Amino acid sequence: MATLAEAPSSSRQGVRRQSFGLVSEQYVSLVRRLKINGGWSAAVPRALGVTSCTRREGVSTVAANIAIAAAKDATGPILLVDANLQNPSVARNFRVKSDVGFRQVLLGDISPSECVRHAGLDHLSLMLSGPILDGRQPIYSSSFTAKLLSSLKKEFHLIVFDLPPASEITSFHFLTGQVDGVLLVIEAERIRRYAARQVAQQLARSEANMLGVVFNKQRHQTTA
Repeated sequence: MATLAEAPSSSRQGVRRQSFGLVSEQYVSLVRRLKINGGWSAAVPRALGVTSCTRREGVSTVAANIAIAAAKDATGPILLVDANLQNPSVARNFRVKSDVGFRQVLLGDISPSECVRHAGLDHLSLMLSGPILDGRQPIYSSSFTAKLLSSLKKEFHLIVFDLPPASEITSFHFLTGQVDGVLLVIEAERIRRYAARQVAQQLARSEANMLGVVFNKQRHQTTA
């Protein structure tokens, strides 16, 4: 897999502590590379999944910063979806209440448009994970998510899915195969190459279109 970017070493705290007007040049460059390689345009909306090998590799921060960078360079609206229902963090990172969200959409309780909220930044909207209200668990189906993606693409130029780690993705395997591309976030100082290759193979079996790797939390960054 190609290395698409090296995220800033401080990016784990970046969403909460930076103002929305600040986004690192690494993320701006990453979004531009994705646009070129993926053929993004206002006429061809895209859905991007961001995942990792294990927990705490910084997926939520990388996904959020990609969405922010895309919004700042946008020719159309951008949506960030918190699809990590077991360990959500988008609401916390953006300091908003997750009173309704992706979980309720999957349960069929509400329409996607009913849980989209503005992020406080031009061109950027959020779909939070949503609360667990009555213990019901969403029943996932590839046909439902295909319809959901089709509906969202009519409203948004780019949809970024903050996904659970690939090692924990069970019901979401079909989603990684339905989005237009998947980025694998790897904590550079912790995850071994063998483990990363195993996860990449796992994603390939789910027919994911692997776009490349983002190395996160590197102590010594190289210049391109």
